[in-house]
Amino acid sequence: MSWVWPDRIPLGKVTVIGGDPGVGKSMLTAGLAGHVSTGTTWPDGTTTVRGHVLILSAEDDPEDTTAASANLDLVTLIPPVIRVGERRASLSLRDHLSRLDVEVPKIGGVRLVIVDPIGAYLGATESHRDADVRAVLAPVAEWAARRGLTLCLGRRYDPNESGREQERHRHAA
Repeated sequence: MSWVWPDRIPLGKVTVIGGDPGVGKSMLTAGLAGHVSTGTTWPDGTTTVRGHVLILSAEDDPEDTTAASANLDLVTLIPPVIRVGERRASLSLRDHLSRLDVEVPKIGGVRLVIVDPIGAYLGATESHRDADVRAVLAPVAEWAARRGLTLCLGRRYDPNESGREQERHRHAA
């Protein structure tokens, strides 16, 4: 198996970073972008291969990536709203994965795609229904494997979920 971060984040797979609001999930993903885009060693001393990072962020300031010492020449921010013909639409992994598939080879060297929070990119999908979410994410996971890149998904726990439901999500990821 190949790794983005050895023994932690595999290349060509989906990694979910989940947690309660405000615990630092987005700062962690910005840190991942920093390490991958600069090729610097990880906190545990292991090395990474430098590569391009795509970031789909519907909530956080792009300056957060700068704060993480990312090489901005190797970071592409994908806006959450895109043009579809004459209208504007929210970017949806369900409806617009083909657009990302066209962009990745144009950019070249993409190793990491960060989607944070994943719920903002599910389109009209009922995010509380596991089968509906899997129906969106399965083709996205196949795409990541086929392209040989890692997909890192930020997931905010719903404060209304019970501890048991949150634990179930931790193990499913």
